[in-house]
Amino acid sequence: MPPVGDAVPGYNADFWVGLFTGQGSPGDIATKLHGAMAKALAGADVRERFAAQGAEVVAAPPDQLAAALKEDLVKWARVVKAAGITID
Repeated sequence: MPPVGDAVPGYNADFWVGLFTGQGSPGDIATKLHGAMAKALAGADVRERFAAQGAEVVAAPPDQLAAALKEDLVKWARVVKAAGITID
């Protein structure tokens, strides 16, 4: 089966994972978590294991993660609306 992108021009659906704090958490908590995760993900062994699975490690800072989330919410809301998807 060919990739969806070959059949649907402009198709793009990235899979990403983020680490979030609770609403109202002090800003320094997110900064500290990002620093710890970036350090853990920087190891060559970790990057190699992700790469072996076809994944790319991106340790985006909290503001970039928030922007990516907002962008995906807008993108997928349009898809849901255009497809007429509802929750039963």
